[in-house]
Amino acid sequence: MKFLFPLILLLISTIGLFPLLHDGLFLTHDGDLQIARIAAYYKAIIDGQFPVRWGSDLNFGYGHPVLIFMYPLPSYLGAALYILGIGLSDSFKIITAASFVAANISMYLFLNEFFKNRLAAFIGALVYGFAPYRFLNMYVRGDIGEEMALVFVPLVLFALTKLYKKGNKMYVPLGGIFYALLILSHNGLALIFSPVLFLFFLISFFVLKDRRYLVYGISLFVIGLLLSAFFWIPALWESRFIQAKILIGSMFADHFPSIAQLLYSQWGFGPDVNKPGGLSPQIGSLQLVSLLAFIPLVFMWKNKRYIFALYFFIVFAAAIFFMTSASKSFWETIPFLPYLQFPWRINAAVLICASFISAYILNTDPIRRMISKNIGKLLLISFIALMIYISAPFTETKERRKINEDHYLNFTGDTTFHGQTNSIWTDSNKDRPSKSPIEIIGGEVSIENLERSSTRHVFNANVKRDAQILDNTVYFPGWQVKVDGQKVPIEFQDMNHRGLITFYIPKGNRIVEVEFKESPIRFISDILSLAAVILVTIGLVFYKKLSWVER
Repeated sequence: MKFLFPLILLLISTIGLFPLLHDGLFLTHDGDLQIARIAAYYKAIIDGQFPVRWGSDLNFGYGHPVLIFMYPLPSYLGAALYILGIGLSDSFKIITAASFVAANISMYLFLNEFFKNRLAAFIGALVYGFAPYRFLNMYVRGDIGEEMALVFVPLVLFALTKLYKKGNKMYVPLGGIFYALLILSHNGLALIFSPVLFLFFLISFFVLKDRRYLVYGISLFVIGLLLSAFFWIPALWESRFIQAKILIGSMFADHFPSIAQLLYSQWGFGPDVNKPGGLSPQIGSLQLVSLLAFIPLVFMWKNKRYIFALYFFIVFAAAIFFMTSASKSFWETIPFLPYLQFPWRINAAVLICASFISAYILNTDPIRRMISKNIGKLLLISFIALMIYISAPFTETKERRKINEDHYLNFTGDTTFHGQTNSIWTDSNKDRPSKSPIEIIGGEVSIENLERSSTRHVFNANVKRDAQILDNTVYFPGWQVKVDGQKVPIEFQDMNHRGLITFYIPKGNRIVEVEFKESPIRFISDILSLAAVILVTIGLVFYKKLSWVER
């Protein structure tokens, strides 16, 4: 009986995955770019990069810093699957399917731990799993990062609930790991959910009034931040060197849905929510029913769980506000909010709210008594069938294609739509490969024995007259040039070669090394994450040994 509901949930979840079982890949907004990014990670890892930072073959071979800024976890997993022999497109579909199912199971774990009611947890997980936004991510947008992030949000809540109810210290590092994985799964959803999760923790503390829980909870978040520091600190710090603020800074203004669209809108495949055929930001009819059914209970204080239900209802109301144009002034003034790009993305927070509140309502005494009767069970089965029926149109896909692996392995773009991770020193991405990886733009020199990897270019230079060299690589902090082991200045603002690496070599026989290394901020972030990994590992091993001795 303990595993009955998770097994049923697992089986029902597979209904939403039928489009992934067919040959070929359906057309989505981001799918091709996501797979190309997986291929870029694969090539970087094979070439010895870790952490992966630089896409050397992107941008027609001029390289690109996009991998510093875009959420890495889905790409690491996809690259690992490809190394194991699974095709790139199939790796993408496996990650999509696994994330969809795992998110539903993780929500069940959280709700069951919180309410100790398997049926309520089961229905809450279905409300979470079969929301239109989940299918929008999979079959319209192709955003595996968001789907993966939705696995870890409930797991952080699960860990916090374990600490809240039992004070089990093992869930401090485990919760920290879950929080780190959320950050690594998707930048935007980490930004949306971090305040939601932290406020949930603070409310738990004020209800519990236990200082140990305060220490445990803060430690959980700190551990998560440290474990993922290698990614988020450089991404934030070095964002001043890319064009994100220019290219996507006010994009949000064109993507506010109306209240009517959130209630219902035609299912479409276009990228613009406000144009005919555009994507649908609808919350979902059964999800809305679950949320609105809580309104009569707002003034009915029953127990401590009510505080949490009220909290998630307030989060729901805040999410609706921030998704609509009524919040435009906040988008214009709150730092980092514009980087979400699409206000309707906050729909992800509504999923958590609808799931929790539906479980809360099912856990109330009148509903529990009704469900215990045959008519209640019939209504419950009808609800599940209706949810599956309503969700069926959301599994529609657009234009299925079979794409050769070489398309992704030789991808020449930068794996973004808007070029927001372009260096500030370049005009735009390149539109054709360079004539040669290394060019002589001044002086007299012959180049021999060129060795080139993704982050290191080495060659011998016989310089007869002081020479100026162009390495056809986009400059970004971390690139350095050494001539005979000594650093020489890099020029990257030459108007004839904007944003590319140029440098001078004095007369003589020289050994030249052009190498991409960790910048100081990246190096410090790597050390922080490595130290956190070591401490968390030691802590978990020590805790297990101590638990075994105590038995």
